[in-house]
Amino acid sequence: MSLNDFGFNVHRLRELRGLSGYELSLRIGKTTSYIYKVENNLISVGTKVVYDLADALEVDVRELFKPVDGK
Repeated sequence: MSLNDFGFNVHRLRELRGLSGYELSLRIGKTTSYIYKVENNLISVGTKVVYDLADALEVDVRELFKPVDGK
């Protein structure tokens, strides 16, 4: 897994669920700018945020770390 896969997976799963960055940010108590930075791998996130994102996206945490082939 590349570190870029995490941000890509957050973005992909958010779109699959029909959520805007704003809606996801409200679900985890962060700003829309924060979501943008996560999805574009501009910041690292802590364990709590990883679990918050998984809960908000209704996936198992492992789903956020799956390797992405052929982006």
